[in-house]
Amino acid sequence: MSQIEFQITIKGKGEIKGDKLILSLQDVELRPNVMMLSLGGDSLKPTVKSMTLHDKVLRAAQELHAHGHREFAGSDIIHHLNRTENVKANSIRAHVIAAAPNHPSQKHYTAKRDYLEYLGSGKYRLAKSYIKS
Repeated sequence: MSQIEFQITIKGKGEIKGDKLILSLQDVELRPNVMMLSLGGDSLKPTVKSMTLHDKVLRAAQELHAHGHREFAGSDIIHHLNRTENVKANSIRAHVIAAAPNHPSQKHYTAKRDYLEYLGSGKYRLAKSYIKS
């Protein structure tokens, strides 16, 4: 039998009604991001996946591309993401650089990806293999 360490963070409210506890979950975060669970004798295997910041930056780049922005700056991704959530601009900038293999500073990042192409002068475009048809 193998073991895996994990952490679950749950945000929500609980209400006691008689002998029952009713939970209303607002947000559940599981680390690692994907985990298969087998419960009891049944083979229920729910998959829980939360979005990493790289997932969010990729999604923002894909949405910008889908709306006709073939070239964009890191600040465009920052503005796009901050319309719906509060993410630190420096964190987004770091992930954008780490997502562009041809960026001269990518070598300084450990969580490298390949979904952006650096065009120079602070401009990027979505790599062809990540363009949704």
